[in-house]
Amino acid sequence: YLLEVPAPSSGGTYSTNIYTVDLSNGQATGRNLFGQVPFYISNIATFIEAPLTWNGSVNASWNNPANWTPNRVPTATDDVFIPGPSATILFQPTVATANEASFSVTLGSGAVLNTQDGSQLSVYGNFANNEGTVTGSGTGTIAFVGVGQQEISGANQTNFRNLTINNNGGVITSGAVSVERALTVTSNLTIGTNQVFTLLSNPTTGVAYVVNNGGVVNGTATVRRYIDTSINPGFGYRHYSAPVINTTVGDLATSTFTPVFNAAYNTSTAPRTTVPYPTVYGYNQTQYENSPAITDTPEFDKGYYSPASGSVAWVPGTGYTVNLNGSELVDFTGTLATGNFSTTPQGRSSKAKAGWQLLGNPYPSSLDWNQVAASGLSGIENAVYVFKSTSQYSGSYASYVNGQGTNGGTNVIPVAQGFFVRTSAGATGSINFTNAQRITTDATAPFQRTAADTRPQLLLELSNGTTASQTDVYFESGATPAFDKAYDATALPFINGLVLATQAGTETLAINGQPALTGAVTVPLQVAVATAGTYTLRAATLANLPAGYHAYLRDAVLNTYTDLATTPSVALSLTTTPATGRYAVLFTSASPLATAPAALAALANVYPSPAHGTATLLLPQALRGTSSSTVQLLNSLGQVVLTRTLAAGGPDSIELPLAGLSAGIYVVRATTAAGLVAKRLVIQ
Repeated sequence: YLLEVPAPSSGGTYSTNIYTVDLSNGQATGRNLFGQVPFYISNIATFIEAPLTWNGSVNASWNNPANWTPNRVPTATDDVFIPGPSATILFQPTVATANEASFSVTLGSGAVLNTQDGSQLSVYGNFANNEGTVTGSGTGTIAFVGVGQQEISGANQTNFRNLTINNNGGVITSGAVSVERALTVTSNLTIGTNQVFTLLSNPTTGVAYVVNNGGVVNGTATVRRYIDTSINPGFGYRHYSAPVINTTVGDLATSTFTPVFNAAYNTSTAPRTTVPYPTVYGYNQTQYENSPAITDTPEFDKGYYSPASGSVAWVPGTGYTVNLNGSELVDFTGTLATGNFSTTPQGRSSKAKAGWQLLGNPYPSSLDWNQVAASGLSGIENAVYVFKSTSQYSGSYASYVNGQGTNGGTNVIPVAQGFFVRTSAGATGSINFTNAQRITTDATAPFQRTAADTRPQLLLELSNGTTASQTDVYFESGATPAFDKAYDATALPFINGLVLATQAGTETLAINGQPALTGAVTVPLQVAVATAGTYTLRAATLANLPAGYHAYLRDAVLNTYTDLATTPSVALSLTTTPATGRYAVLFTSASPLATAPAALAALANVYPSPAHGTATLLLPQALRGTSSSTVQLLNSLGQVVLTRTLAAGGPDSIELPLAGLSAGIYVVRATTAAGLVAKRLVIQ
């Protein structure tokens, strides 16, 4: 530096010299060519106009002063510049603690700023990204905490892992911005005119969400929603709900998917033949009640309708089902939703499938259904139903109510997720959504009851090896054997070919809440399959039964009782005829009717099988003892179609006449001194 030192007074002398400015101690000390400090110059106060510059010479630690020029860690008053890698800049900075700060941050070309899980960089000024990159993991956050308005700018998109707006003047964007996980707005974020702002979604980083902690996001944003392809990577129906306002159903379009709308579907008597066939449907009570004499559509499906066009406004809280490929990335563009939303009230007639509503999560964050059920339901049953696609036209409903779930149902309703609810009988039903019902943490974390669940519970699952359906029975004080809207969930149509439900009076239930378990309780099962074969019925969960209690699977045809604690999986041979009345679960502390030990039962035999005209039952004396044996032939419905008696001390076999019986699978059942014996018989 060339310093001119003026005379101390008029007419005095002065000298000019070249001085070295020493900044090693954070202050400027002038030294002449001889290294001497002139008597009239002492420590000169430091005024550094250039930013602190990352040199990355030691490691990637933001908190290491040796990585910065000058040699110190940035503070809230420092402008920071991070250049890209070079021969001398060996490392790019990583923020690893929660108390790092700077005033402004500028990323140079190729620069990479990383925020580790658990870290936070507090920025008090502006953030400029000039062809650099921001990366992060977990809860790594960049927070804007300045006094006045701050700005995020740059020549290319800035992707924040987590972004927090918590200052006095808000933040405005003048460049493209995206967020991988949490956008927390305690003060307002304004998206600049014609600027891109995106909440990202993919299987790797998860689904971004917004926490409105007193602030709002102004301007137009895009919310992406990827499809979980773990069950069905191909085409299938997915239920959506827009997390933005001021959009239309046409927003479902992607670069490779064009939704099809056709209002002719709504008035056709054979809607499945409609051309072009719609790929987007809403659902409402009016369509169900006024549907024409449809001959090719199941009863429940009569409530679906096709929007007239893609210009139909998407009302917040409304759901649509869309048939599209699992590879599609649907996004929604509009104003990020926040505040209160109420759905249109819907009634419920006396028709069997009346009262269903296809609604959805209106927010760019997950919903806690426990909170919705506690404060937002008016005339609506407490259960919620989320569809899970298994193929283009098949799937199952994940049901949830009162802490109980089937087919993976939980209290978490993800971003952009549509769902079914049902109006209570005799009521008009609607939902009032509020911010208090939103989840403000990472919704991929498990959500459970605040205390361990001690309620007795049995979760049954029927499976063919690739597809499964579940039904749930639990016991809680306050529930009744009949349908209770706060404890039970109705079974929605089974379109995966596997029907498994319980019966409560005339109601078919996916989740069945029973009164506190104090005596013997029998819960009838509904079991049906679309394809004849052997299936597995297993107890996926059996928990908290009172001491001495057992849960037995009763087969009324074979007259068997299987203890599901010791034999949790049972093979069922099923036909396409529903096994009405055949299966039930008995919860009891008493012993059920005993069956013959396997070794003795193996001595019995029925032949020939398949049979025509007659069949013979071999029942050795070792089984019968000194008593007579009653022999019955039962059809697949459990109905007794033939009864015979094998006298005590008589021959070891008995002939069974089959004339007049329809072809099918039957069971030969005999009571013996050793217990009940049952054998399968096929009649041609």
